[in-house]
Amino acid sequence: MALIDVWILYWNNGGRCHPFEFDAIIHDALSATWFDTEALGFALDELLLEASG
Repeated sequence: MALIDVWILYWNNGGRCHPFEFDAIIHDALSATWFDTEALGFALDELLLEASG
């Protein structure tokens, strides 16, 4: 799965970062807000559910 696919799930869960900002957050070059961290967490939970089922 590509990073843009993770960003799409993040965006669908209410994330507000542009893909370039998202990439910087993932690579620890930019800090995320609490809200964006929560949206990323929901996206990763969704990925885990897809992978296990």
